[in-house]
Amino acid sequence: MVLLFIIGAILVLTFGIKVTDIDIKKQLSGKEIEFTDITLIEVDMESMQSIAHSRYGVGINGVLMLDELNYHSGNLELLRAKKGIYHDDKIFLDGDVFVRQKEGFEYRTQYAVYDKATEILDVTSPFIAKMNQNTIQGDSMRYNLRQKEVSGKGIAAVVYTTEK
Repeated sequence: MVLLFIIGAILVLTFGIKVTDIDIKKQLSGKEIEFTDITLIEVDMESMQSIAHSRYGVGINGVLMLDELNYHSGNLELLRAKKGIYHDDKIFLDGDVFVRQKEGFEYRTQYAVYDKATEILDVTSPFIAKMNQNTIQGDSMRYNLRQKEVSGKGIAAVVYTTEK
């Protein structure tokens, strides 16, 4: 035991290694948490609020960066993206974004931001929305899931109505 201590002391003195030079945070490159294939469930005192699954994620300074994100909530049957950044109550979505509402509308775009607190989906790039044969295309869109109100820019739509 004493021999091991002496060998260790010689190595430290020879190579100039200081025990205080070893910093765990530097080794982790600022990561607070890293995970693979995780399911995150958000609950309140009464029920489940949302559920998210990610193939890989890293948490740094309170921000979760997620790969292959699948998210579900009360008004969203599915929100999916190649990458998602979860900060405060917002989820920033990047790459092959797909959204399916409970009512059946489906949206496809490349970039969007979902605010969980206000339940507003901001589509910040060209999109296509479909429900049955109805199709809406546009440059950008804001959808309030609570009030079921949509506004957009550069809209072109084909909407089928029932005859009366």
